[in-house]
Amino acid sequence: MEESQDKASEPFPGPTARKKLERYQRVQHEQDDATSVSKRKSTGVRSRRMESQSPPKQNEDEASSITKLNDIPGSSKRSTKSPPKQCCPCDDNLNPEVEKRWIQDKNQSTGNDSLPQSALNSSQLANLTDEDEDIEYDKNEFTEREADSSKITGSPQFKASPQVKKDVSHKNSNLWVYFGIPLVIVIVAIGAYYAIGAWYGSNSLKQTGSSCENFLQLRSKYPEMDDGLWSTLIVGVKRSLNQDPGEPATFIFLYNSSSVGEMLLDDVTRIAIDCFGSKGAIWRTSNDFKSTEIAEDYGNVLDRHREELKSQGILVVRDLDQVPPTAAKIFFTICDTYEPLVHKAMIFFTIDISRQPEQVVEQDRSATSIAEDILKGLWRKELQPNTLNPLVVRLTENVFRID
Repeated sequence: MEESQDKASEPFPGPTARKKLERYQRVQHEQDDATSVSKRKSTGVRSRRMESQSPPKQNEDEASSITKLNDIPGSSKRSTKSPPKQCCPCDDNLNPEVEKRWIQDKNQSTGNDSLPQSALNSSQLANLTDEDEDIEYDKNEFTEREADSSKITGSPQFKASPQVKKDVSHKNSNLWVYFGIPLVIVIVAIGAYYAIGAWYGSNSLKQTGSSCENFLQLRSKYPEMDDGLWSTLIVGVKRSLNQDPGEPATFIFLYNSSSVGEMLLDDVTRIAIDCFGSKGAIWRTSNDFKSTEIAEDYGNVLDRHREELKSQGILVVRDLDQVPPTAAKIFFTICDTYEPLVHKAMIFFTIDISRQPEQVVEQDRSATSIAEDILKGLWRKELQPNTLNPLVVRLTENVFRID
């Protein structure tokens, strides 16, 4: 009697229990295979991320066979698939209580095709845990890459050591010492040079401006003179003094009356000395240029005139037409406009036209053409045209006739 009750309490009594037990073992074996597959999937994080986001396909037979039987004792894992429908045992000796319990379990499993809530939550929790681990792993890997790249590219995340900062500041200070300070000194020197030059020029104008206007006062004293002489004298002084480096102003006075010519020359020279702020003028006659020293080597004579002309600024040469041709070459450099002996200077020459033929000094001729003909006629025999012509052009820049 007790044995029959024990048999009645077994899950699947009778001959059908053996078949069900075999099927249970087969399902359990397939379930173990599925569990090993899921473990391999969870460990292959990197390879799984490179694949498609959709889960790998499985054979329909294998997927349908991997099920969990919640009602079979000894089962510790649950499947995500619904268990297959079971047929009612056809054993006539089935215990009514066991049959009733079996039907209730069947209705409970078939009433909901999905897993129980507890199994579903555990499966979702397992999946979420695996995904979180993957995300955390990728996050750590990205952080390491970013740190490495910041060290290489020198991004703001990379902090230089104090020694590196010290070396950089030391190099910057060396660059400032080698290049910055000399550059500042050069800029200051250039600025000081131009400032001093501007002050000197303005100061010269203040000193000589009113004196140069005194040329206009001579207009009433010499009414027969060309009115353009006085303005030309003022312009010549300003071009010589106010320009940098300045141009020497050259004038030739043609005269018949020695008394008038001498008086005019003295007045013009006196005002020019005041304009230059000089102590006096350098006075020369034609006899001073007839020495053998000038004929042999006029370089020494030029050197002496350079120092005197720099200090005084005014040179007066009487009777230019009496100067020998070889000595006249000295004026080629003194009266040069572009490369003169002294830049800030005024040179006055006189020519006595009373000694010239009447056809040369006709009244209707210009003063410049008269001076050119006189000088070329006197020096043509000893000076070549390439020397004579430029020399005459330099000397006859401003020619005025005094009658």
